Amino acid sequence: RPVTVVFLPSSANPMVWGHPWVLMLSAELLKADVAVLRVQGFIDYKKVKPEDLVSSEDRHMLGRRSVNELLWPAVKYTNLGSEAGSKIEGFEEMFNLLKMNRGRKLRMVYLLSTENEERILKYLNQQYVMFKQYGHLMDAKRHEIAVGWIQRGEYGANLTVEELQRLHDQVRANLEETGVLHSDDPMLHMELLKHPDIDLKISSTLQRTLFQQGNAAARALSPSFFYNY
Repeated sequence: RPVTVVFLPSSANPMVWGHPWVLMLSAELLKADVAVLRVQGFIDYKKVKPEDLVSSEDRHMLGRRSVNELLWPAVKYTNLGSEAGSKIEGFEEMFNLLKMNRGRKLRMVYLLSTENEERILKYLNQQYVMFKQYGHLMDAKRHEIAVGWIQRGEYGANLTVEELQRLHDQVRANLEETGVLHSDDPMLHMELLKHPDIDLKISSTLQRTLFQQGNAAARALSPSFFYNY
């Protein structure tokens, strides 16, 4: 049978307990074999104040320590993204991981949160474009890619499998109509990951805000390595 891998990309700026929590709970819901945390290299895909931005070298060092000393063997760390100057984002990096495992049956589940409909439509479009661009790196006969949409906020709590599939089909149809995709191009599979405890309602932004306010609660949101740094 294929090995099921859940793959969570994270800026880890800083890592908060919500990151490994959703990764491990998603792995449990999917009955996955492996849970992989990938830390972003240079962050330019979202706005972060310069004073809040930690170098990729330090974020990878702290992420590796957190996994190896606190989360192993439930979570595995990959050093993909730690290369000097790397700006590769998570979905593209996933294909590099698949390339390293050609010849092995793999079902890769890429994790993203469901905050609103616009986010789902945006990322599905991006992912299909990247699939078209980097799909040659994977083993088409042995690899399968799914997107695991994690419950987040009120929208995520109310989202249904049927609605998620409708959004996917809408994006797929539009891309085929505009010639970006062809009907015989590979399909992204959808997984909706819902659980009463999956949304901890914490984020890196919240941790940074509490820390800057001198709120002691900031310490509880991150592994000690990150907070002490």
